[in-house]
Amino acid sequence: MRDYIYYDKQELLKNAKVPVEVLATAQDVFTQCAMDMAHTVEQNNSRGDITVMVIPIGPTGQYPIFAEYVNKTGLSLKNCYFALMDEYIEDGKELPYEHRLSLSRKIDDLLYNRLLPELAPPQDHRLKPHAANVMELPKKLQSLGKIDLCVAGIGINGHIGMNEQLNLPIDKYLQQATTRILDISTETRVICAINNYKGAVCEVPLQGITLGLKEMLTAKKLRVYCFRDWHNTAVKRAVCEQPSGNYPSTAIQLHNDIIVYTHEEITQAI
Repeated sequence: MRDYIYYDKQELLKNAKVPVEVLATAQDVFTQCAMDMAHTVEQNNSRGDITVMVIPIGPTGQYPIFAEYVNKTGLSLKNCYFALMDEYIEDGKELPYEHRLSLSRKIDDLLYNRLLPELAPPQDHRLKPHAANVMELPKKLQSLGKIDLCVAGIGINGHIGMNEQLNLPIDKYLQQATTRILDISTETRVICAINNYKGAVCEVPLQGITLGLKEMLTAKKLRVYCFRDWHNTAVKRAVCEQPSGNYPSTAIQLHNDIIVYTHEEITQAI
């Protein structure tokens, strides 16, 4: 039995293998994420350096807050590269932009279209994975020489991005967890259907393309933000369980600058 699933807040903080910060509310988690993004840009801008971030669709509550901060403060994103970590695949191609599940369209709506044009990153700095050239994104990130910040969430079965679980030791899992097209698990599709399609699992694509967890772990800073009710178990497993491909987010324990942010309601005992 996994006793840690039943931890209360104090037990969780005492036994977590990585730093866990407990904020008051889900909104505070989104604000923390937005400020982490903004401060990363500010630090690099002050040095005349580029900023490279990997960003998800999930969580997303941080993007309107970040955009508002950028617009109010005049924070330039002209030297920023944002890499969207994944996209759904159908018939061997990314979903059409007009599709309601298109992650490319969602990041435009949530972030880029909210920015003042004079502050927004150039189009060629808005990176994303492409099914026709799977290695294009990791090669671009490699050419930029760094990833300053990887922003991530945790999926229902422990995935980060679309890096789904496999019954492998963590070292063997990470060897194959590079950028790739892969099948999406039933659990992930069910959660997507609940959040986007009123439960119509049949409308959720069977495949996706994701930046590999192996590449995500090369970021200088890895920050994970958890806010949903079911993140109660996801957080506890990610930070307490022995790293394994059976629960991919346990790999965050291998990073040397990782913080998990969650909120009070999520850290209660079951």
